[in-house]
Amino acid sequence: KVLELNMIKWELQGLDRVMDPSDFTLGVKGALYPDRHGKHTKLKGRLETTVSFVLPSVLALVPEDVRRNLANAVLTSLVENMKHKVIESLLADYNSFKNEKKIHK
Repeated sequence: KVLELNMIKWELQGLDRVMDPSDFTLGVKGALYPDRHGKHTKLKGRLETTVSFVLPSVLALVPEDVRRNLANAVLTSLVENMKHKVIESLLADYNSFKNEKKIHK
């Protein structure tokens, strides 16, 4: 492994408009590693995200199937957005690390 990631502090902007942040839990763990094929190496990674939350009580009036579909759509969009941001950030950090390593040789 080149890098292991375990997010311990985060801020989800805009969450306070929808629900109390204490009712929302987000966990992210991941790793970057080299995938070597002969002379070529690609950087690959995996990311595991867990999300749990307590729905606002007003949503109890909405039918369960509608709530489930809405929650799935919102969470899928949220996770995809997070995934892209994390990947971009990790790759930028890795490239900085790689460049620093070359300078110090």
